[in-house]
Amino acid sequence: MKKIFLFLCTAVFLLSAYFCGKEAEKPLRLHIIANSDSTEDQAMKFIIRDEILRFIGKSEPKSKEEAELFVFRNMTEIEEIVNKTLAKHDTAYFGKLETGIFAFPEKDYGEKIYPAGDYEAIRIILGEGKGQNWWCVVFPPLCLSADAAEYRWGFLELISYLETQL
Repeated sequence: MKKIFLFLCTAVFLLSAYFCGKEAEKPLRLHIIANSDSTEDQAMKFIIRDEILRFIGKSEPKSKEEAELFVFRNMTEIEEIVNKTLAKHDTAYFGKLETGIFAFPEKDYGEKIYPAGDYEAIRIILGEGKGQNWWCVVFPPLCLSADAAEYRWGFLELISYLETQL
């Protein structure tokens, strides 16, 4: 049943990209929504981000189509990475993966500014999905070589969380 659902999601996503010419020119985004705004859940969001970026980065896509194909062929594995990581850190919740076209605010990547609008995205919702979110562009690979400042901020949040646990 789960495989049928994933197949249908993939088919809808690929067909929407095919029939929406302008959408096909837009980037593919990764969007992670934390369970809550607690320090622990926000730190977990960044741990999940790093695991997923490490996994997607191995594919080294040369086009948006290659990035989409890699993601869709590996949706089950991506969701497993999320849930194994959550279990490893003893969270009381699971994550779920969605794909589709979602609204995003404007995002400035320094050399490239993406205006607010609807973009194709891989969305990972952690637990209740009521916390602050994080997103980037998978293709072109702006988050695979993300801003040092953004990664540094996530690292500092994680360190802060770990200090409270010691």
